[in-house]
Amino acid sequence: MGASETLQKTLLHARDAASILGLSTKTVYRLFSKGILEGIRFRRSIRILSESVLNFKETRDRHGL
Repeated sequence: MGASETLQKTLLHARDAASILGLSTKTVYRLFSKGILEGIRFRRSIRILSESVLNFKETRDRHGL
């Protein structure tokens, strides 16, 4: 399994997802609550699927946002 495949099956902290996307943690929480980023609620925080982060980033980059 390559590094890319491993990353796709990883859960990220909101702050890590925010760093990858160049967004604030608050924006990541908002995108999660709207269902734009997929993940799970874990205690009082969230974990975002890295695959969802990569898909969001690719879509955003493709559309020049």
